[in-house]
Amino acid sequence: MRNDVLGLIAAGNTAAADFRTINTFTDEVPQYWGQPDVSDDFKFFINSALELNESVEVYLFGNYASRNVEGGFFYRNPTNRGGVYRGPTVDPLTGLADPNGVASVRVGDLDGLNFGGSCPAGIPLTGNNGLIPDPTILGQVISDDNCFSFVETIPGGFVPRFGGDNKDYGVSFGLRGDLGLFGDLGYDLSLTHGRNRTDFFIRNTVNASLGPNTPRDFIPGAQQQTETILNADFAYLVPMGMASDLSIAFGAEYREETFDLFQGDPLSFALGPLADQGFSSSSNGFGGFANDSSATQDSYSLYTELEADVTDALTLQGALRYEDYSAFGDTLDYKIAGLLKVGDNVRLRASHSTAFHAPTAGQANITNVTTQNVGGVLIDQGTIPLSSAAGQLAADFIQATFGERPTLGPEDAVIYTAGVAFDAGPTNWTVDFYNIEVEDRIALGANVNFLSALQNAGATATDVSSAITELANNNTINRADFVGLEDLSQFRFFTNSFDTRTRGVDIVGRMPFDFLNGSSELTLAANYNETDVTDVGSVNPINATRVANLEDQLPNWKGFVQWSHSQGAWRGLLRANYFGQWDDVGNGFPDRSSELLVDAELGYEVYEGIELIVGANNLFDNFPDVNPDAGVLGQLYPEAAPTGFAGGQYYGKIRINF
Repeated sequence: MRNDVLGLIAAGNTAAADFRTINTFTDEVPQYWGQPDVSDDFKFFINSALELNESVEVYLFGNYASRNVEGGFFYRNPTNRGGVYRGPTVDPLTGLADPNGVASVRVGDLDGLNFGGSCPAGIPLTGNNGLIPDPTILGQVISDDNCFSFVETIPGGFVPRFGGDNKDYGVSFGLRGDLGLFGDLGYDLSLTHGRNRTDFFIRNTVNASLGPNTPRDFIPGAQQQTETILNADFAYLVPMGMASDLSIAFGAEYREETFDLFQGDPLSFALGPLADQGFSSSSNGFGGFANDSSATQDSYSLYTELEADVTDALTLQGALRYEDYSAFGDTLDYKIAGLLKVGDNVRLRASHSTAFHAPTAGQANITNVTTQNVGGVLIDQGTIPLSSAAGQLAADFIQATFGERPTLGPEDAVIYTAGVAFDAGPTNWTVDFYNIEVEDRIALGANVNFLSALQNAGATATDVSSAITELANNNTINRADFVGLEDLSQFRFFTNSFDTRTRGVDIVGRMPFDFLNGSSELTLAANYNETDVTDVGSVNPINATRVANLEDQLPNWKGFVQWSHSQGAWRGLLRANYFGQWDDVGNGFPDRSSELLVDAELGYEVYEGIELIVGANNLFDNFPDVNPDAGVLGQLYPEAAPTGFAGGQYYGKIRINF
């Protein structure tokens, strides 16, 4: 339960929802945490192949899935939520603006400032420790049709419910076989097409700038990602007088991806008549998309790979891949690897490779505005394209501040691995070391203060909305480019922001043995992993909190011990999962303790090909450490916990093989 809600209830706000007495989840619950509600969840998969003759096979596989997902946002407190409730400091007797006065709930003048009748600037919060609006001035506002405050219609605050209807499909069709040219030339020709679309909705919220005419439910629009891939892969064996034939693989790929944004309903991004009086525009919590937009990029690539057993003890591999992106240029990456057998029980292996990752069309063109908790204060944060008018305005600001202009391009990686596999008595083990260095990582950069960016561009207004209006009136910017962004306190965009190095060791051991007239196996797996930010970036560098989250928010140690057993129609599994200590420095709580979770599963084949299964993830219903400030946001457990915070999950299923 949130402390601020308890405070409102104690002060006498009878409209504030008391979670302690609510038996069902409604839109008035003061805070939602945990997994979102999922309904109408449907999944379908197909995997098929047909042999046309001895050298040609046609295949098809794909999936279709749809579901409705809905969750809750932060509680909007009726005394201090900016853009909806929070007003200026006012005289406690008159409600007129007074810099030395008391806090207030904002009042809107429906016929406009300086027209017709006048309204108080705010309803003073004078009752019960400043949590209850002054009843006299509240009564005046209610009785005056020209004046409006949201405490009239939503006196207990509200929690937006956000979600979407998601549809996803993908299908691959291909031919594979042997051409019979130059010996046996294997081939695999395929076409893959997929699409994922989410139509968003947000309920139990407001577009505050519309005042009493605001709807409570909105359709903010939709996002869609579409990909089409053509592949042609070939493989050929060439005798070279070595311990094995030389395997030559080569091929080509063409990829096209399109990211679409679909406009929301007009009221979800409208700039209503009260916008110039400090009331926020757009659907509160997730503003609607103001325009349809579409961005497409494509790429083609060529590759070749060679592999052979040079001797009975030595295997070598080498590969090259050339890729050219329409939006981000080209690259040539490579890999070299080898395996050395030392006797019958020891195998050494190592590799060195480079990699290239270009931004997706979605990363380059995403636009949305959401509400985030920053230091206990709810503010509107936006993600916008760097190429947009707002993004270029921010780029001007960043260039003036840091001396360089942000760009969005590919990230590059250099990867080293080395490992050993060996047998020790009845056990077999693998130990692998890896080192991954990534330069110019594609990520959301540090937040930019929108007002500072605007003021740097010449605005002198005291708030973001009027600053944009001033720039538009001076023809500095196109006002339409900022529809739905008027209330941003901060925003950010994808850019090449920082460098990291990730190093770690994987250890896996297995020991099969006979037990109770059945077959058992013990498996031990452990991983030590650490990430260091080697460069915070020189353009809009990430801050210390972001560095701490990247380096410490995942445990360095993870692992499990598992016993699996099968005997006749029965099979079972028991696994203990270990998650080491981790730090929640970004949220102010370092040194979170380690956790041990136990999973179990039991299966019985009731008939050939038909198996009944029962099981549990987190059998003993373990939870992470409780948040020390759980009452601030009503969040009992840390959201970033690597174990999750849903507790035990228990299931039953039927598996049919045919």
